[in-house]
Amino acid sequence: ENSCFLVLFFSPSAAPAIVCAQQLTCPVCLDIFTSPISTPCGHSFCMECITRYWGRSGDCICPFCKKIFRQRPDLNINRTLFKAVKSCLVCLASFCNEPLELFCMTDQTYICLLCGVKEHKIHNTVHIEVEWKSAHEETEESTKSLDELMQIIEKKREDVVRLIETKETTKVNQTEHLIKLLEQDIQRLEGLLKPNDYFNCLVVMLFFLYINSMAYISQELYGFGGCPQTKLHLTLDPHTASPSLTLSADGKEVCYGDAEQEIPDNPLRFDIFFSVLSKEGFTSGRHYWEVKVGEKTDWILGVVRESINRKGDIELCPQNGYWTVSLCYGSGYWAFTSPSTFLALNIKPRKVGVFLDYEEGQLSFYNLELRCHLYTFIANFTKKLYPYLCPFIVYDDKNSAPLIISNWVLKQILIMMELR
Repeated sequence: ENSCFLVLFFSPSAAPAIVCAQQLTCPVCLDIFTSPISTPCGHSFCMECITRYWGRSGDCICPFCKKIFRQRPDLNINRTLFKAVKSCLVCLASFCNEPLELFCMTDQTYICLLCGVKEHKIHNTVHIEVEWKSAHEETEESTKSLDELMQIIEKKREDVVRLIETKETTKVNQTEHLIKLLEQDIQRLEGLLKPNDYFNCLVVMLFFLYINSMAYISQELYGFGGCPQTKLHLTLDPHTASPSLTLSADGKEVCYGDAEQEIPDNPLRFDIFFSVLSKEGFTSGRHYWEVKVGEKTDWILGVVRESINRKGDIELCPQNGYWTVSLCYGSGYWAFTSPSTFLALNIKPRKVGVFLDYEEGQLSFYNLELRCHLYTFIANFTKKLYPYLCPFIVYDDKNSAPLIISNWVLKQILIMMELR
């Protein structure tokens, strides 16, 4: 299952060429192409898959990039892919059928012993068990740091509770001082973690939530505020919604409508792309929200730059101001990078958490039911960003459920700890 498929194209006048497995995989059925065709937008599918997809949806839309074709394109067999000769290999680096026993530190990939003395001869290689032990030690170090974090949080919580119970006249000043101490603890513990530590984002989020909880308690009990409010109320903006979408009265839900609405166009509105933005935008800080996707078969979530193109055909990628992940045709999950990144998920997420750290340039997605990380974009954010939702169309009586935004108000810290 983890093997790599390489393809050789033999030509009397050309040298063999190598193609990776992702180029031979249909984005719809996630299997090797059968009678492959290519659409005008450059993506390839099985002839049967794209024909069935268009037949069910009623519209000619690329299942991969969601580009809409106003006229049904002529579908011809891609002869180059059709004539490909497949070879299933164990090694990801070259034509050797050896088991993977080494890890190349230079290229960050697993290789066999033969590759270790050939293509990777001058590289820094270690045995696969050594690499595993090293990764295990880093995980234990991160876990230890998180344990220390929880001990500090518990001690500070007890201090706050003690202040509340004693009802001393100096409560306000002491609580403000406590929050300052917590902010210092953030800087100290962040220094314990490596810059590329997988858990760094979660640690920062956990501290952020706890500090805000202390400020919330202080504001409720003593009438002052020391930190930003923990409540993040996202409301969908009807002025940006495509005419094909229907929004709930409270602005928390969006779904594909039965008929296109007759509403005035404006520069902010998506026209043929089934999308909507929130009213709230961000130019700094850390923000978290949740979206219930349920049993939907197609959806897109993420953030977009304020200055994005909202009219006509749209290519979703960071270069165009879109940082999004998607479920395509009920089975394939993708992060729309350049090129797009396939996300190998064993279980479909029913509720997705989105965490934006503007200053750090990180946008992360989580499966909240499994408490696991899905994908993180790394970027240099300089413009205003808005949460983005696309419920996509209804086809074959499927995908009719709405996308639902949850207003996340300081849930139990233990829930976020389980992401560890």
